[in-house]
Amino acid sequence: MPSALYITSPEPGAGKTALCAGIALALQRAGKAVGYFKPVVLAEDAPRPGLTDADVEFLRAALKLPEPAAALIGLGTTPARLARLATGTPELAQVQQAYNKAAQGKDVMLMEGLNSGADGASQALAQRLGARVVVVVPYQGTDTVDSLVRAAGVAGTASGVVLNKVPPSRLEMVQMQLVPGLLARGIKLLGVVPQDRTLAGVSVGELADYLGGQFLACPDGKNRLVEAVMVGAWTPDSGLYYFERRNNKAAVSKGDRPDMHMAAMETSTSCLVVTKNIRPMHRVVNTAEEKGIPIVMVRGETLDVMLALEGLFPLARFRHPQKLERMAELLPQHLKLEALTAG
Repeated sequence: MPSALYITSPEPGAGKTALCAGIALALQRAGKAVGYFKPVVLAEDAPRPGLTDADVEFLRAALKLPEPAAALIGLGTTPARLARLATGTPELAQVQQAYNKAAQGKDVMLMEGLNSGADGASQALAQRLGARVVVVVPYQGTDTVDSLVRAAGVAGTASGVVLNKVPPSRLEMVQMQLVPGLLARGIKLLGVVPQDRTLAGVSVGELADYLGGQFLACPDGKNRLVEAVMVGAWTPDSGLYYFERRNNKAAVSKGDRPDMHMAAMETSTSCLVVTKNIRPMHRVVNTAEEKGIPIVMVRGETLDVMLALEGLFPLARFRHPQKLERMAELLPQHLKLEALTAG
């Protein structure tokens, strides 16, 4: 059987999907035959026949796996029935059978698991499938050490912990002060992964859907990644200098500010967001079409739109080709990949 890694986390949004995908792609590029499996897909209602999952669909395509998406899922169940998995019920045997098929011909299997506190189900699944547990923990300031200690207790001695989303300004402190203390406690720290703008970004399509916006130009650019949001500068002369401060941004301004629109499009801009349902000048739309920059028109005031967008980025999902590429670049630099796959 292949080497198996079960990726879990103490909470949603810690980076399970990103870590699982990045490790898989990095190992695949190192010449390993890598498979992906999601033991449990949660559904609020009774699972339907042919239940699928967006993360599974994305990873299957990204890793070019030959199996159909349904073959990469163990079972679908409701949150209320999770505790049954910890008691050795027939559902565990169902997951085992599906996993065995997905693992055929693979050197390494990456499993995106449940959260580590999921009624004991996560630990039961990892044990049944013979997988080493890797817990990914997000950086949480002064609470980080306590979180890592708890995570290490879940992972056990045969596995380890990954500290994720560390702000670049805190990396040196973490490496110099926090890491030695963790090692002294016997915690197997497998890596410290920095926070990254690309990984925190959202697509133009996600932004438009979130704001209820209408595309006025380049709707085929909805997969472009937005890494920052900037509101139009106060004076025309400062526009170009101002917009040069951020790359891959959404530039937000009223629809009747062609000076701001044109200045933004002279810099690295993923999309224009024009507010108050005011259509911009034809010259702006034509320039956007020429440059391939989407324009999204929204109803609200500029300030209200900016405030609304503050709530979008924490909801960002990993399912984007640029995010996968970036994670696969980061992990060999910040993660002990050889320790993950050692026997």
